[in-house]
Amino acid sequence: MGRSPGVAVRRRKTGAFSRRNAGFGLLDTAISLAVVGVMTVAVFKGMALWETAKTVALLSQVDQIRMAVFQHQEQSRNTVTVSSKEENVGLFKALNETGVANLPLGKEGFPTSKLGGLIALSSTVEGAPGNWIVVAGSVPEQLSKFKGAVTPEQAEAILRKGGNGDPESGSIRAITGEGSEGQCITGKKLNTDNKSKACVLLFRLDF
Repeated sequence: MGRSPGVAVRRRKTGAFSRRNAGFGLLDTAISLAVVGVMTVAVFKGMALWETAKTVALLSQVDQIRMAVFQHQEQSRNTVTVSSKEENVGLFKALNETGVANLPLGKEGFPTSKLGGLIALSSTVEGAPGNWIVVAGSVPEQLSKFKGAVTPEQAEAILRKGGNGDPESGSIRAITGEGSEGQCITGKKLNTDNKSKACVLLFRLDF
């Protein structure tokens, strides 16, 4: 007896259906990979934009503090010098009380940096004579050696945006924080291979 024509037809239909399924599977996979690729690029671009926004915000924050200190000096007719943690806290409090600034004061009475860490003022930074606005992980009593608050990569973005790009000269500088994991600077350049928060940022105050 010969094969039933009905059975043969059903088998051909099944085979065609399987081939179509295989085709749809490959197409779905290709589309999924394309979507994942687009999303990955979008995420990285979003992260870069967020870092740029924080960099701009910190520079604006530093300018606000600098102007507030200048106004406070003019009103009080006294030159501001800051050589201790206690003087720092008192100055930030005075800036708010006299109305020359409206600084949100966080931990221990210091403003919090937009990149993380605390903002302090110091006239006694070790290895950097002059008066500075300092972004650091913590504020020591004598304001000479600070812990790191930002990564070398973040420091590089700040120096490119607001300084001359050289971490050891100019109005914006970077130094290795006390007890940091690795160096912030190697060979007079920022050590961007180091992903830890090894850097302290210094912004010249010029008073």
